[in-house]
Amino acid sequence: MRSWVFGALMKRIYPDREWADGTIEQIDEYRRRYLPDDRLDDRRAWRDRQLMALDMLKQKAYVDWK
Repeated sequence: MRSWVFGALMKRIYPDREWADGTIEQIDEYRRRYLPDDRLDDRRAWRDRQLMALDMLKQKAYVDWK
């Protein structure tokens, strides 16, 4: 399944929403409380390692993910 088909399907199932005033600020405040700026680089490195591991698993599975 092509990613654009999946994306279109997800938009039909979960349409875009209007965010209330201040919602993004609340989310950012929550994120900063549990992941301070000085730990972002470590978190990004962890995320990148996880994505690389996922890519390796996909390659081993011999599945056409495109």
